[in-house]
Amino acid sequence: MLNGSNQAHKSSAYESLSKLEQAELDTFIRGLIQGACAFTDEFTVSDIVGGKFTHWKNTPLHKIYLYHKHRKDCDNPVAESGKDMGRIFKYVMAKDKFRNYTLVGTEQRQFPINRYRIEY
Repeated sequence: MLNGSNQAHKSSAYESLSKLEQAELDTFIRGLIQGACAFTDEFTVSDIVGGKFTHWKNTPLHKIYLYHKHRKDCDNPVAESGKDMGRIFKYVMAKDKFRNYTLVGTEQRQFPINRYRIEY
């Protein structure tokens, strides 16, 4: 179970946001997860906000992309944003007081991806 896990870490992109922006992002992410779980029992972060779902403009996720886009040492802001999304989703799930999330397993795509489930 992820809830209360101290293995979940924030990212510098997340910490660069104001407390209000962090709260908006947390709420948005929980909504994305709930929406995904309406159609499937298990989910991966990349299935929700990766691949064809990377058009983040006008969402709280866009601020994470902009953070990396404006870093001088970042060659691929999309890839770095995707990595941060995994960390941020895990952090949001770990601190959720209302739902319990379980790591179901890891699958190999271009890189290892964790698969999660909400325990009702």
